[in-house]
Formats: sequence, C-alpha cells, structure tokens
Amino acid sequence: DYTFAENKRGLSDQYNDAQRIWVDPDTGNISYKFDPDTGTGLDKVTNPIYWLQQSGSANIGATYRKLYYSMQFDYARTFG
Repeated sequence: DYTFAENKRGLSDQYNDAQRIWVDPDTGNISYKFDPDTGTGLDKVTNPIYWLQQSGSANIGATYRKLYYSMQFDYARTFG
C-alpha cells in the first residue's frame, strides 16, 4: 500500500483577519479587534472576502510504501 501526502490543498481566506475579542479581567470590559457594525451588530467587513481554491500536489518526499510480510511454520508436518 502506498501512502501519499498532499501539499497546498483546500480553501484559503488569507487576506482577512479573524475577529478577536479581549476581556479585561478586572473590569469585564470587552474590546474587539474590529468594531462591530453599529446598525446590525455583526462584524464589520472592510474588504470583500476573496476565497481561494487550490488544487493539491503530491509531496514526493513524503511518499512511502507499507510492506507487510506473513510467515508461518507447520512443525507437525513430516518431510521425507
């Protein structure tokens, strides 16, 4: 059985940072990395979201084959 590893496959949203929240343990005040939209209360999006779809490629250096051997002896047999 051969085992292959892939590189760079999937979806990427590399140009948009995730929303982060900080809570001050002393006061309980909440701070956001991006201020929520005051009209909707949703996260504000300053740039359109550009999703990138990438097809994968095989990582040749990580390909390997698993070999399994099976052997058994029958000691009750008579050879002659």
